[in-house]
Amino acid sequence: MNGGAGGATGAGGSTNVSGGFGGATSGNGGATFVRGGAPTDGNGGELQLVGRDAATTTAANRQGGAVFVTAGLSTGTTGGGSVTITSGQGGATGAGGAVSITSGAGGSTSGNSGAVSISSGAVTSCGTGGITLSVPFAKCGNNVGGSIVLTAGRS
Repeated sequence: MNGGAGGATGAGGSTNVSGGFGGATSGNGGATFVRGGAPTDGNGGELQLVGRDAATTTAANRQGGAVFVTAGLSTGTTGGGSVTITSGQGGATGAGGAVSITSGAGGSTSGNSGAVSISSGAVTSCGTGGITLSVPFAKCGNNVGGSIVLTAGRS
């Protein structure tokens, strides 16, 4: 599925994949699922969301394409949509999958690496959300729980 090509100086066309519309008075909109390939005997297929690299045909300073994940806004007094990132569960004796958030590297000759920010939502009228870092207790073996390590760079 591809959007149309842009003209000599125009942007290419967008492509949207959407679930169905809800009922006329109160039906929820339909969900949209994009899944990796199902195996018959092997690993499940990956799903990758990748912004495109910049092109430098006519100018040297172009940004790469961004990737956004945004949950929907609410109406009335209900909460907004959530964003959840969950890695896969391990097999009988295998470790669960990791979740990594990594900023981009700096330029090849100069430039800082990108920042990683984790913050609660902006305050509009009253209290704020929190930030929780937690590691569960161990359940077997040497009974050593996981750790949380925060490290600042050296100057």
